[in-house]
Amino acid sequence: VAVGALIPVLPLYGQEFGLTQSSVGILVSSPSLAKLALNLPFGRLADTVGRRTLMVGGMALCAVADVGTGIATTLPLLILARLLLGAGLSSSDAGASAWVADATEDNP
Repeated sequence: VAVGALIPVLPLYGQEFGLTQSSVGILVSSPSLAKLALNLPFGRLADTVGRRTLMVGGMALCAVADVGTGIATTLPLLILARLLLGAGLSSSDAGASAWVADATEDNP
């Protein structure tokens, strides 16, 4: 939800920042790119630091990224906030997926 909730208003951000459609496309895809790069490392991290730590930390990072998206005044800051959102989502997803795998391991 966090990634998709902002998509309808990104063109408005684009107009405010004077962005091209390509730049808006970068904003839309930034969280997905971060998730792509971080899913495997966070999956490994779930085994070392714990599932709950990744889930809570990821959600906290998403909250910071959402605030950052709202207060960004330049395109680089806006892209950074969107990348942090993807990192937070990747972290929480990795922790949640590992937790579900643990919880259902004995009950197929």
